[in-house]
Amino acid sequence: MGWATREFVLNKVLIVLAVYYCLSCICMVQAYILLNVEPGSEAKVLERLKGVSLVKEAFVSYGVYDLIIRLSADTMDELKDAVSHKIRTTDQVRSTVTLILIDQ
Repeated sequence: MGWATREFVLNKVLIVLAVYYCLSCICMVQAYILLNVEPGSEAKVLERLKGVSLVKEAFVSYGVYDLIIRLSADTMDELKDAVSHKIRTTDQVRSTVTLILIDQ
C-alpha cells in the first residue's frame, strides 16, 4: 500500500471517528428525576442513587419532592432501563416524576 493510499484510508477513518463522536454528543439523553421517598430515608436513598452509574448529580430538596437527580445516558433505552430497573425499584422510593431534557 502506497503513502497516498494510507493517507486516504487514515483520512476516512478520522472522518468516521469524527462523525461517530458528533453523533454520540447529539444523541446524549439527559433527564431529571423528582422522587418522593419514605419519611426519614432521604439520606440513605440519596447515597444508593449516587451509586447508579448514570446518575450525575443528586440532591435532597425541601418541598413537594424529597430528592432530585440528574441522569445522563448515551441512548433513550439506557435511560429507560436505569429509571425502570435501578431508580424506581430502589427500596423506600415511593414515586418518581421523570423530566427528559431536549436541546433547543
